Amino acid sequence: MIELYEENFEDMLVEHETILVQFKAAWCPISNKLADNWEKAAKMLEENENSAKLATINAPVSTGPAARPPPL
Repeated sequence: MIELYEENFEDMLVEHETILVQFKAAWCPISNKLADNWEKAAKMLEENENSAKLATINAPVSTGPAARPPPL
């Protein structure tokens, strides 16, 4: 699984064709509940050599583009 930070955000978008991002926060029960399954899914994708990647952003501490979810 990829941890996204301001320093690697743009590079990861260029390097990987498909990235699904979990915006997580330690205080959020939903992101905490999702964390284990998100990590398992990321490992499954990697084991099957899938081009899609799963990533996380620690939303409360992130700055720059990695901290802003894309518009819908």
